[in-house]
Formats: sequence, C-alpha cells, structure tokens
Amino acid sequence: MKKFWKGGVLLSVVSSLFSSVSVVFAVGAAKTLNPIGVAGFAALIAGLILFAAASVSNKKKISWDMIRNNKRDLAEQSIIRGFIAHGLLLVGYSMTQAVKAVFFTKIEPFFVLLWGQLLGKEKLNAKHIFIIIIHLTGVFLLSTGGAITAFTTAQLGDGIIIFAVFLFAYTYYSGARLAKKIGARATVALSNIMGGSMNTVLALLFFPLSTMASPEGWAYLLAYLMFFHVIALTLWYAALKTAKGWVVSAVRALGPLTGMVVAFALFGETLTQIQAIGGAVILLTSIAIAKER
Repeated sequence: MKKFWKGGVLLSVVSSLFSSVSVVFAVGAAKTLNPIGVAGFAALIAGLILFAAASVSNKKKISWDMIRNNKRDLAEQSIIRGFIAHGLLLVGYSMTQAVKAVFFTKIEPFFVLLWGQLLGKEKLNAKHIFIIIIHLTGVFLLSTGGAITAFTTAQLGDGIIIFAVFLFAYTYYSGARLAKKIGARATVALSNIMGGSMNTVLALLFFPLSTMASPEGWAYLLAYLMFFHVIALTLWYAALKTAKGWVVSAVRALGPLTGMVVAFALFGETLTQIQAIGGAVILLTSIAIAKER
C-alpha cells in the first residue's frame, strides 16, 4: 500500500488538488482583471518558467529541430488549446462562481470519449450513453440549481466553460503524442509560450492597460499560474508515466472537494442542495466513465 501511494496515484491526487484550487484563483483573477489578459500572461509567464527549467535539464532540451519536427501538433496545442480554449475558459470564469467552475472542469473525460468517437479512436456503447445522460443531468442541476425560469449571465459563463473544456478534449491526442516525443515539460512550455503570446497580444490590442492594474488580481494570477500551469500539469504528466490512465482520471474527482473549501474561504461561495447533488453526480459519473475506459 505504501509503495502504491508513492507512485502515480499520489502524484495524480496532488495534481488534482492543485488543479482544482487553481480554478478558484483563476476565477478571482478573471473577475478582477481582464480575463483575456489573465489567460495570456498566466500561460506566457508559466511557459517561460518551464522553458528555463527545460533549458538547464539534462533530458530533452528544447530546440528548433524539436519545434520543426512537431509543428503540426504544436500548432494545434498552441492555437486551439493555449489560445482559443484557454481564453474562453477565463472569460467563462469571469462570469460564474468559482465553486461551480471546479466541477465543470471535470467533465473533460466525456468530451475526450466523444472526440474519440468522432475521430474513429473510441467506440460508444449503450452503457456509455446512459452514463453521459446522467452526467448531463448533473451538469444541468449544478448550473441552474433546478430552476429553468430565467437564463442568467452565470449560466452563460457555465456554457462557455463547458465549450472550452470541449475544445481542450479535442487536443488530448496531439498532446499525448507531443508528451511522448518531446516530453511533458517541453510540451507545456512551448504551447503555453505560443498560446499565451497570442492572448497577451489580443489583450494589449483591444483592452486598456487599466484592466490589468489590480495588485489583488495579479496575486490571484500568479497563484493560478504556479498552481496549475507549473505544478498541476507537471505532476499530471508524471502520474501518467507510472499509473494507469483510468486510475489517474478517477482520483481527479477528489480535487473539487478541496476547491470548494478554498472557494468558501476566499469568496464565501457555497452550493445549494440541488447544485451539490449535481456536483456529486458529475464526480460519480466521471469516475464511472474513467473506469469504463
């Protein structure tokens, strides 16, 4: 048992905790600063940190040949994931509650399965479809609290987050190829630098600098980039080297529990009973689909 927890399972648990807590800081940054600027600067700074770490490593160092030989996958990771999806994610964060956002980011396994079906890499069966229907019921309850009389800004933000996660899931396969070819740290560093640069330029061109002037917002931004881009992603890829994928995915369900505590501590946010049921359904069905795959 002790050896078990020293391996990928422990890494994946710690990764999930950092990832979920980072969502709370990201929401704080997106609500205080310009969300596109947050997406840009967070990814760019984290990418530069990891690039520097990769440059002094004795393992795979980043080179122009590495970029040229993997330009198609890097372009997909940088444009779709690092630029478009990440920007949309932060916009969605700026419109909803942190306590809900930590749950919505856990629906990615279902979208990975859906993209696998569309791309001919996976097959859906009746059991998968049933789990997905139950899962979507949980998403509805978490977002609306069971009330369907009005469509709010927060629900629009929920929808944007879900669409962003849908795009993230599309990049799963190119990300896996890159991690195997050039290493996890180089993959995150390069895609963050390129995608983050795009969002940074977009923010500087279309938004006043005053939208990035809050010291409190920068504190949230720096916590977000360290917790997620630097720590959580690195531990996540490391976990996949020593533990089965479904195990790593299943234990990610532990993360939102910590995220809920931090969201309450920082912003006083809580879920209603109906929303809590929806969140529980999301976590349980996520575990079920991870075990299936």
